Amino acid sequence: MIKSKIVEAPKWTMFAVFFSYGGLLTLTLTVFYWEWSGPASLGVFYLMFLAPIIMLLCAYKQYKIRAISNYHKWLFYFSMGYFILAPLTFFIVFHFSKN
Repeated sequence: MIKSKIVEAPKWTMFAVFFSYGGLLTLTLTVFYWEWSGPASLGVFYLMFLAPIIMLLCAYKQYKIRAISNYHKWLFYFSMGYFILAPLTFFIVFHFSKN
């Protein structure tokens, strides 16, 4: 971002996007390879109820400034992509799980 001469990096938005997508990956790995646990249930609660609100706020914030750089544009795309990938992940995980 320094080479792109971006004055203020969207650090919190990047953190929220990576945290949410990391939660989807952790959920998938937990269901298919590990044992279900209390923290896994809390993660599903976050992914179903809190992450959509956070991702919608991130998408709204990035929509207004997406023309600044490719980083902002792709954060907008990833924030909106959550609404496609999360339901797809939930369907795959709970429909094709080993239990």
